[in-house]
Amino acid sequence: MSKNNNNGVYIQSIEAARIWEHMNRGTELQGEYNGFIPYSLELIKLRKEGLDEFAKRITTVKDEKGKVKRKPENKSTSELDSRTLKGINKFYSDDVINIKLSSKVENVNGVIKKINNKYKELIAKKVAERDKRIESAGDDVQLANLINKNHDDEILKMESKNESRIKQLKGVAELQSKVWNKSLTLAQLRDDLYENGFTIKNYKGEDVHYIVYKRSSAKARTGECLFIREGLAKKMVEWSRMNLSIPKDAKIDLAALSAYEALVTSSIKDTIKINPKNILLINDIDSVFKQDANVIEKVNKDGREILQSRLKEDQTIINSLFDGQGLLESSYFTDEYKNKGMILTRQHFFKSCLFNTNIQEFMKDTYKDEYQTATIKDMLGNEMMVKNVHCIVTPSSLKIFKFSELVGGDEQIYEDWKNLVLSKEEKCQFGICKSESKTKLGSFNGMPLQQTSYQMINSLPLNRHNAEQLSKFEVEYINGLKNNDDEFVAHLEKNATLTNANKMMADLYRRNSDIAKTEFFNDFKINEISEYVKHIKKGKLRITGDYCVLVGNPYEMLLHSVKPFNKHNLESKTLHKNEVYTKLFDDEEELAGFRNPHTSSNNLLYSTNKQNDLIDTYFNFTKNIVAVNAIEFPIQDLLSSCDYDSDSALFTNEKTIVDIARENKAKVCLNGVEATSNTYELTDLNRSKVDKAIASDVIGRIVNVGQAAQSIMYDAIRNNDTDLVKKMKEVVEIISVASTISIDLAKKSYKINIVKELDRLNNIVKDSLKLKKIEKVEKKSYPMFMSSKNNRTYYKTGMDYVYGIFTIAEKQIKEELGEEFNIKVKRGKELKVDEIIDIWDLVMKCDKNGEIFEIKKANDKQEQEIIDAVNDYSFNVSAYHAQMSKATEKEREQFAKAIVEESHELQTKMNKRTIKPVTIFAILYHAFCKKSIENNVIKVLNAVYLSSPNNFINIFMHKK
Repeated sequence: MSKNNNNGVYIQSIEAARIWEHMNRGTELQGEYNGFIPYSLELIKLRKEGLDEFAKRITTVKDEKGKVKRKPENKSTSELDSRTLKGINKFYSDDVINIKLSSKVENVNGVIKKINNKYKELIAKKVAERDKRIESAGDDVQLANLINKNHDDEILKMESKNESRIKQLKGVAELQSKVWNKSLTLAQLRDDLYENGFTIKNYKGEDVHYIVYKRSSAKARTGECLFIREGLAKKMVEWSRMNLSIPKDAKIDLAALSAYEALVTSSIKDTIKINPKNILLINDIDSVFKQDANVIEKVNKDGREILQSRLKEDQTIINSLFDGQGLLESSYFTDEYKNKGMILTRQHFFKSCLFNTNIQEFMKDTYKDEYQTATIKDMLGNEMMVKNVHCIVTPSSLKIFKFSELVGGDEQIYEDWKNLVLSKEEKCQFGICKSESKTKLGSFNGMPLQQTSYQMINSLPLNRHNAEQLSKFEVEYINGLKNNDDEFVAHLEKNATLTNANKMMADLYRRNSDIAKTEFFNDFKINEISEYVKHIKKGKLRITGDYCVLVGNPYEMLLHSVKPFNKHNLESKTLHKNEVYTKLFDDEEELAGFRNPHTSSNNLLYSTNKQNDLIDTYFNFTKNIVAVNAIEFPIQDLLSSCDYDSDSALFTNEKTIVDIARENKAKVCLNGVEATSNTYELTDLNRSKVDKAIASDVIGRIVNVGQAAQSIMYDAIRNNDTDLVKKMKEVVEIISVASTISIDLAKKSYKINIVKELDRLNNIVKDSLKLKKIEKVEKKSYPMFMSSKNNRTYYKTGMDYVYGIFTIAEKQIKEELGEEFNIKVKRGKELKVDEIIDIWDLVMKCDKNGEIFEIKKANDKQEQEIIDAVNDYSFNVSAYHAQMSKATEKEREQFAKAIVEESHELQTKMNKRTIKPVTIFAILYHAFCKKSIENNVIKVLNAVYLSSPNNFINIFMHKK
């Protein structure tokens, strides 16, 4: 396995509408570099083909008076020496641009309407600020009049500015009426850009033409797409498509092509060399059986196509036994992967979770004396020696066969793929995306702790007592944080990262525990605990257990590789029915399992952990891998249409959850909606057509509708409203299938308009919400835990019980739930006025030699540079946090990584400084005594701490 320079590249992410307006109306274009190409096979190839990267550098220039000034400058990496490059964390490029399609092009009237609406919002904000100031003025009439006058003057200026802006816009629109009278829908805008591309200036000021390139499945759902510099396009497209020659009149599955050509864009950590000559390709095999199930089907009701759920007997269930998984010889797991049980890999049209397997040991045990000479045939009839089999996969991992007709059949396209991987350019390198990981949330009584989600909790039929038992660990933990400073500081140390000030605050406490009696520390503590409670109220309860990567019937896959199964007489030699095997739990232990996206109790797995000698002999699995059985057991439909390409599930032995799982009567839900793979000629307009159909990121809405429906259903169960229970139960069942449909849309289409169906279900739910009197008016109200909703009330549902347990105020809970909690968080001890210590009194006034600090000797310039650096850091981090709320899971990971990189940059800047104790003293004086550092005080102090931890801490008095 090889390590590489794994810096990704930041790229511009721009709204398509802004580009169209820039090109056609001459408006200013401001693209932000918040898109990202991670280190990947894609990026490696882009760099080989001459990707133009640059870094943001600070240079010094002299002005007319000879004064030196610092000036930001974009510098091409080709102009920087290797030593400089090593010190750079962030690289940028304009060669690839991420295009967002979330806003249409407005005509002049639409633009004016937007300007006026923004103006009205601004006025409303100013009025609210004025009213707040007047309220603060109290009985001071003179001050109130002055506030009103200043407000009126400011509004007049704003009104004048707004009118001037609109007048100017109308003048421009009159001169360029053709483009300003035009409006474009999202569909028209996509068609235009896909077909014609666009031209904008790059960082050098050069005009660059961009054409449509590719999009990942996640980007497709949000309607985004990558465009690439035209000069790079031909080679990159040919490489992405394995040099497949696609005739102009050939009809292909465009959605699948787009999804599979983008597999090489996945972020990787390392690469691994696997010679395709050592890969054994075997047939996928299905387990087909019958079972009673809820079938979600499309029906026509009153001339409208909708989904309905019906319980049906003896329904056919099909499980693909080895879907997305492969087996890799244990000798390949070296270096940091030596003790890992799997690696998720990428290559052209290849995505497989390869599990650590003693393949050769199995072959020796199977062929015995014939091992050295024995041969075996793959699914296409190609013969290979068993001693050369190092990797075993199925077509579910190798996506090329959908396009085999383009080159003359399966045999030819497989040969082409192998030759490509063997080529001098590819060198048999596969990307490693990830391996299994264990929890970072600690342990309890020797068992790892992992956290639940609100979807998991709200899917369980919890009563108050169940919810209390499930919450007990966190209740005791939070009450401990509030009332025991040592426990709080231990919490800080356990959760210290580069992006927070926990380590600094903990070290201050260890230096002098009196710091806990300062308002500075107490305010930090209150805020830290408040944020932790908010986190818990989102359903993040710690329970014993952990996420485990799923592997399906692994020993049976080995058997199938040497002697293909009879699909009409499948039999498991290891696990049966709901048995699983993971080293995380004891043999015969009862478990419950959840897989994200978890939508309902229909997706709750009850299982028994069953140790197996055959699995232990031939597989090197860690505690975070679980073998499951899919032969005549609906594991895949139970776990939200899971497969084995690194899908993981949370397994727990937590008694409350296991007891519920054991008694769970909810039937598995089956997707009975017909799927279609539409074929098109490969044109830019057809690509636009396919992407338009996919671009409906409804996952979030599906989750919200499902959670509201479950809350209403459980509340209705406890209120004995059987009709409402029946209605909501069907909504929940439909939602559980709708979520898998929406995820699959990037690869295939279904004969149902999922957006319209979701609107229908949402209306059913809204009509069934509880009424709550708000300001003397009864209004439909959502469950309390759905904090994004304005009108809320308590429902007798799992998450609202949890929400109530971690809420101090009790009056509303008693009124709306009619119940009182025996286990809940309590108010913490408050710092009494006579106990408060001024933090400035804990700061040493002289250095270690007894010399008194003189502020005039401090480096004022250095102090201001630190404050400016922290303010810039804070601004950038806040921008990333703002974008994370609307981002996909992968994008959130990238933004989180970007925040860490910002922290690294700040630390690098601070490490380059030598801050004298007197300057640290001056910064503390301005922060605590003069209070002249107005913003980001803790961040400023933490930056100083990171630069000189010992000097910073030693300025505070020591208490033994």
